[in-house]
Amino acid sequence: MTKYEWKNETTKMLRMLRNSRALKIKHGWSRDMGAGFIKDDIKSMKLNADNTITITFHFDHIQTFKTSDLNLRETEEAIKYLKKMP
Repeated sequence: MTKYEWKNETTKMLRMLRNSRALKIKHGWSRDMGAGFIKDDIKSMKLNADNTITITFHFDHIQTFKTSDLNLRETEEAIKYLKKMP
């Protein structure tokens, strides 16, 4: 069996975040929990070798997350950010 090759880092992150969103919705997570961040706060996103995501924010803060550590709203905002990328 051959290992699946992702088209690029962005498509892999989108798939990870969409799967995470689906599980969170299935398990009844609320969009109203915690403020978190919004799409406009994000300056860049990078996928790490261990499948964590490092997000650089416009207010000079860098943080690394597992997709399971993001709340539902943050997950959806990260998806919006990636979808607007060229």
